[in-house]
Amino acid sequence: MDVSTPSPLDDERLPPLLLGLFGAGLFAVALWNFRMELRNLSVTLPPIAAFAMGLGGAMLVGLSGVFLHRTDLGVGARWRVALLSVGGGALFSGALAATMLIRSAEGRPVGEPQFALLVATSTGALAGVVVGLLNARARNDAERAERARDRFELLNSMLRHDVLNAMMIVQARAEVITDDLNGREREYAETIETQTEEVVDLVERTRAVLDVLGEGETYATQPTDVAELAAQEAETLAQTREVDVSVDTSTGALALADDLAADVFANVLSNAVEHHDRERPHVEVTATTTDESVEVRIADDGPGIPDDIKATVFRRDHRGLKDSEVGSGFGLFFVDTMMDAYGGTVTIEDNDPRGAVFVLRFRRAN
Repeated sequence: MDVSTPSPLDDERLPPLLLGLFGAGLFAVALWNFRMELRNLSVTLPPIAAFAMGLGGAMLVGLSGVFLHRTDLGVGARWRVALLSVGGGALFSGALAATMLIRSAEGRPVGEPQFALLVATSTGALAGVVVGLLNARARNDAERAERARDRFELLNSMLRHDVLNAMMIVQARAEVITDDLNGREREYAETIETQTEEVVDLVERTRAVLDVLGEGETYATQPTDVAELAAQEAETLAQTREVDVSVDTSTGALALADDLAADVFANVLSNAVEHHDRERPHVEVTATTTDESVEVRIADDGPGIPDDIKATVFRRDHRGLKDSEVGSGFGLFFVDTMMDAYGGTVTIEDNDPRGAVFVLRFRRAN
């Protein structure tokens, strides 16, 4: 059995130590330069200012080693920061030294080159530290994003195969049982069937949201008659709930969306009815078009939505318009997520004389 010997370079303390030694070296050069200037010059203020400038750069480089030691970066990222710092110092001082050599070759005097080289080296070293830390943060963000995508894919797979398949089996069995029962037993079976349908619907919407979150800005849309989908969902609402519905959506224009836009409208319509405070709600669905957009407006005559929560009702943790209401807070979050994926917007306006208007604006398909 082969046992690999750990490399000394795997010690995460070495990169900060390298930066600390680099800073100490710069400090020694600053001190040496200060003593040389005091010996050769009759004035003291300029050498003191030069020493303070060199000392400041050296201390910052050394302190960056302390900062690097206290970070949670891995050994690879630490080495990148340290080497970029040393490389930056070498690059800046090398460039300055090259210009000095050229001037010297031309016969021009170059006075006190050590001070200029000291400042250039400190500046380059600090620039390298900044670049290294930014690079490490970018790499960490990319790794976290990759892990998040993996989690989304795992959760999506679980919903798609395990949860959804299990609920479909329960739903099928509940339908069979319902046909063979009477009385309260039948009522219980119908409740199971109804709740199972809601769970299946929730799983489908959750999968859609996961697809959107996983694909980012690459969500695929297609020309869709969103006005017709809104009209169909409004008719379904009128047939299944005690609600008056009026529809005017005969635009014929296509928007960039997909079939899930039907669920978007269903959630907005359901929200209008569930939060209503009258015996029989009235909901109006209209659609208009411009050269660039298709706008669907869903208006109700309910209590409306206060201005202070219009911007928060689309959040995942929003539970309802009343403190006593209980829900998953998923419906309007789903609406906002899908509209963002479509490249559209959803906003809330006040209805006249009462109620709220959900304005869903889609990009028009060319």
